[in-house]
Amino acid sequence: MLDKSLDFSIKEIACQLCRLAEGCNNQPSGGVLEDTESALYFIKAITENPYNSDYFRTFWNVLQNINNYEWED
Repeated sequence: MLDKSLDFSIKEIACQLCRLAEGCNNQPSGGVLEDTESALYFIKAITENPYNSDYFRTFWNVLQNINNYEWED
């Protein structure tokens, strides 16, 4: 089941994932950020189809929780 209490924008989640992958103090490059956003839109669409497995929805919830990560700059 999707956790509706964590309703972050795809751009917010993409920025956090890229930041995590590239290091806390680096800004993600444009191409990587755009590709990550595109992949997240695809995953989000998969989660909204009730015929797809629940593990996609679980993964989406994990991605949203990563967005809650508190960074130490």
